Amino acid sequence: MGDFTGFPPLHICVGTHEIHFDDCVAVARKAKGQGVDVVLRQWPGMVHAFPILAPLFLEAETALRDNPWREVDFVIKTPMKSWILK
Repeated sequence: MGDFTGFPPLHICVGTHEIHFDDCVAVARKAKGQGVDVVLRQWPGMVHAFPILAPLFLEAETALRDNPWREVDFVIKTPMKSWILK
């Protein structure tokens, strides 16, 4: 794993059933240990990329609203079919 010294703040949103869960936790610990401001949000029972399933279920929508960059309106108000690259 790389050097996180000088990184900007990290916001990591991960479901506990995410295939990369252990990696996300390890990155958060290492970055925090190197002085990075880290927020690690763990969502019980959620799977890989679950926030993109908003607004299909509450946890996904809540996770998006918890995003400090607030890209929620685009995702929630944009039909899924328009996300597909042509």
